[in-house]
Amino acid sequence: MKKSDIYEIAVKILGLYLVIYLISMFQQFVGSLLILFSGQHGFSNNDSIGFLNLLITLVYWALYIGFIYLLLFKTKWIVKKICVESDYAENAQLFADKKTIFEIALLIIGGVMVVSALPDLGYRIYDFFMTFRTMGLNISIKNNETRNTVTSIIKLVIGILIALDARPLAAFLTREKKGGN
Repeated sequence: MKKSDIYEIAVKILGLYLVIYLISMFQQFVGSLLILFSGQHGFSNNDSIGFLNLLITLVYWALYIGFIYLLLFKTKWIVKKICVESDYAENAQLFADKKTIFEIALLIIGGVMVVSALPDLGYRIYDFFMTFRTMGLNISIKNNETRNTVTSIIKLVIGILIALDARPLAAFLTREKKGGN
């Protein structure tokens, strides 16, 4: 394994981490939509603020997704920009090959997602039942609580899927394209 391969692994793992952060930013996107459609008849009185908030959020997401795309799918191009010639010739010894390192990283990332989502989801479910217990059927679900609960569920499911499918995901990340990465 060359030193440049280690850079590739690091860049892709950074991209995977940013995907997790993007999932956490889902709350911001839903919040922007709620601000836009918070009025009684579809749109609120502050249409321009809602549209501006949504526009900024969409631009932010587009830039973020573009950056993630570069990190995950244009890794070799990034490595060419940050490596010197000697990095392609210099051998480096690691404890495992690329695929194994990606499997370990994916298991850790999936585990972190599950561990961070479970307590939050548990608290939200507990809070819902305690509120339901005191208020009965008169309960009104707050938009913010619903958004946070949905995000926790999404993070939990994606974390479990990443951890369970670490091997095929690692194979996908280590595949070689004919024209380069």
